[in-house]
Formats: sequence, structure tokens, C-alpha cells
Amino acid sequence: EAPPVEFEGTITKKELRHNSAQDTIPASAEIGEEGIVFIWGRNDMTTNQKMGIEWSVHDPDGSLVQEWDQWETWHTGPGLEQGFMGPTFPITKEGSYYLDVYLKMNYDNPVIVNEWHGVLCTTEVLQGTITIMQLEYDGVRKDIPVSDVWVGNRGLVLIWGRNDTSLTRLMGIKWTVYDPDGQVADEYSAFEWPPGCPPGDEHGFIGNSFPLDKEGTYTIEVDLKMNPADPVVVDSYSGVLCTTTTEVPPEYELIHETIYHFAYIYDGEVEETTATFKTDPFTPSAWMGEQFAKKLEEEYRARGGNVLEVRVYVDVTPLLWT
Repeated sequence: EAPPVEFEGTITKKELRHNSAQDTIPASAEIGEEGIVFIWGRNDMTTNQKMGIEWSVHDPDGSLVQEWDQWETWHTGPGLEQGFMGPTFPITKEGSYYLDVYLKMNYDNPVIVNEWHGVLCTTEVLQGTITIMQLEYDGVRKDIPVSDVWVGNRGLVLIWGRNDTSLTRLMGIKWTVYDPDGQVADEYSAFEWPPGCPPGDEHGFIGNSFPLDKEGTYTIEVDLKMNPADPVVVDSYSGVLCTTTTEVPPEYELIHETIYHFAYIYDGEVEETTATFKTDPFTPSAWMGEQFAKKLEEEYRARGGNVLEVRVYVDVTPLLWT
């Protein structure tokens, strides 16, 4: 009686195709992609062999995502390799996906000749931070929440979000503004265009102009998102946007103040000057104040003088106030 045949074969290569990339396993993938497993097996026998493959994919929670069993149509010669490609499967969860692979021979009575178990791919946890939230009204911008906004102004929300992951991401935003009666005053939703926001960088979103025509408290709900194909909320805010009032606002408001180092050492006579100038209603007054202070210091230095202190005030009386 002939001794039993000892079948020999080796899993030689393992790859994962996800979207347009095809990487060696274990790979790095992104949530929202679709994956395809590729496995190659070598015939280590001295005769032709019909080779087969069997594998299973489990998600980070341990749930079965895919089972695949396939035999080649013909056979593989000695020392040659045969490749196997499975169907697509969704990559939808944060964490590591796992793969169990079995290379087989002897179609009529299958024998496992090699196996592999390990991480198929890992998806990075999506992380981001809302860094700046501002309300623009009457030519000024202030950090949210804002108080004592005169009824009759129009508001404009501006929000910045930071990418806290290690890869370039498409950042998205969604917010809803509610008036003091709980009615929707403004809604905005958008994702940035490719190529996206690099790691550690921020992206800003500017919403729609809407009326602040009721007295009381306006609130806002904000969601910062990533992954437009299957959006994931990475940070949020829910709270006061602003409070509005019908009281007559003060005529002027301090928007810029700079005290120069020379002011702390100078002891003598000083010259105080007050100047009034007008700007267009579309240029932010805070920016204009900074530019005025910078130019004033340059001019005084050019004439051999020193500026001790600059204060810039803005007329906050509503444009249509009568």
C-alpha cells in the first residue's frame, strides 16, 4: 500500500484593496471604504495541484463580515502561485478587522496545507475639535455666546473645526439656529471640497445671513463631522448663540487697545490726540482697528516719535437707528 500523500503549499502574499489603493495586509483603511481581499498560494509539491482558499473576515466587534470559499478552475504547476480574489465588503467601524485564511489542496478530500490569522486592517478613530465659534453682526465679530445684541441686526455664524487625526480628512459641519420662540432661524450644512484638511489644520465654515428680529435668547446646535460618504460626528456644541435686547446700545465700544513697551519706562509730557474716521460697512471694524494702530505706530516712528498707547473705538449705534 502506498504511503499517504503529504500535501504542501504556502500562503505567499496577502493584500487588501480599498477604494483605489491596494496594500499589503495588515493595511490602514478608512471608515466608509469597501474592501476586497486578495490571497496568493504557492504549490510546493512536485506535481500539479488544484488549489483552494477559504477565509473569514470579522469586524472590530467580532461580528462576521464575510466568508469566502473558492477553488481554482484548473490546477497550479509545481512551484507556481495561484491568486484568489473575494467579493467586496463594507468597512464601517473604527478599530481592527481580523482575517482567518486557510490554503487547501486535494479537491475531492480537502486538506489544509497552510493557514494565517491576524489583523486585516485598522481604521483610525475619527477625531476633530470645534475650535472657534463666532457671530458676526453690525460689522463686528464676537465669540459665541454673545450678549446684548440689538434687535434688528442680522447675524452670520462662523465656525472652525480642527482635524485631530493623522490623515488628511474632509471636514463637514451642520448647525441649526433657533429663535427665542423655538422656531428655526437658520440652518446650514456643508462638507469641504477635496483635497481636504491636513492633520492638525483647521477649516472654517461661513453660514447664511439671518435676522435677529426677536428679543430674548437665540440658541444653536452644532455638529462637526468627518467622512462624507458615511458622516461621523466628531464634536458638537449645543447652547446659547446670543441674547438680544431692545435697549439702546452705547454709542461707542472699545474694540482695540495696544500699550507699547515705551509707555512703561517713559516719564514726561505726552500728547493726546483724538481722531475720527469712517469706513465702509462691509469691512470688519476689529480688523480696521488693528490696521489703524499698526499704521499709526509706523508713521510716528518714521518721524522720530514713540507711541505710548492706542485705543480704537467703534460706533455701535445700529445703521438704521433713528
